[in-house]
Amino acid sequence: RLFANGGAIVRQVDAQWQSQGSIAALKEIQQLSAPYFTLVGIATGEIRAGNDHVRSAAQRARDMQRFVLPAASVGVLLSLLASGLLLGVILFRLSPGLRALEEGAHAFGGGEVRSRIRIKGRDELAQVAHAFNGMADQIEAQRRALEGTANALEAAVTERTRELKAAHASLASVDQRRRIFFAEIGHELRTPITIIQGEAQLALRHAGPDGGANIDSFE
Repeated sequence: RLFANGGAIVRQVDAQWQSQGSIAALKEIQQLSAPYFTLVGIATGEIRAGNDHVRSAAQRARDMQRFVLPAASVGVLLSLLASGLLLGVILFRLSPGLRALEEGAHAFGGGEVRSRIRIKGRDELAQVAHAFNGMADQIEAQRRALEGTANALEAAVTERTRELKAAHASLASVDQRRRIFFAEIGHELRTPITIIQGEAQLALRHAGPDGGANIDSFE
């Protein structure tokens, strides 16, 4: 009964390999092989006791064991081969798209803001490329808006600077005329005031102690 369903055991091990990997498949082989090893041990003990019938059964058990383990190994190798082929197909499909995404991201990050990623199809890579291009379009629009704002601000600053320079020149001219005006006024007033001051001082010397109100006036 243990040896009656060897093909099903191989398929079970192969399914375990595909679903959980090689380590799980090896554990499954060990678990499924445990009864065979137990039987071999029992049969070996009986052989030592001199039972020829048991010896023949043990020989058949060993033959079956030699058949089951290679068959399971072949199944594992076939699963590995199938997995490798599937991985190769996936990488062959993904490699160009991933390369295009990497090149586009490097170009955009290097300052080429007009760079876009061109990936055909509707798979996940194409969706990522579409999202990247949308982000790049938004950044480009914001950059143009910032450039327009900067140009307008620069023009406004230039105009304001021109106005300030004109106002400064006008104020400098007014200040120059003010200085000249007060210099001329000072010159014109200094001479008569000096004369009046001299005459008043002379009058104070000759007024005497009885000058009265005249002294106050002269002072």
